[in-house]
Amino acid sequence: MAKLRTLLFLTTFVVSLVSISAIRCFECEDCGKIPDEGTIVECHQTAFNCYNYTMTDGNNKTYSRACGMSFGSDGCFTYTTATQVVHLHCNCEGILCNG
Repeated sequence: MAKLRTLLFLTTFVVSLVSISAIRCFECEDCGKIPDEGTIVECHQTAFNCYNYTMTDGNNKTYSRACGMSFGSDGCFTYTTATQVVHLHCNCEGILCNG
């Protein structure tokens, strides 16, 4: 009986940790600068953060948002391709931080 109680306690504990660690992010592909309503998702257990991504090609900008898997990498980085397309990728840690 003691083993059953211990197993039940551990299971409840692990489930509560998983639900606490789940984060929510805005998610969209090729979306506008401001997220639309209904784009909030509960991230998979393997997601540690949210991200937003902006691609600028001349006067055209494309935005994407989603759950991310970069643990402990809060911040942005930019790179430019040979064809002068600018990519801005930002990671953030927090609920709905990529809006």
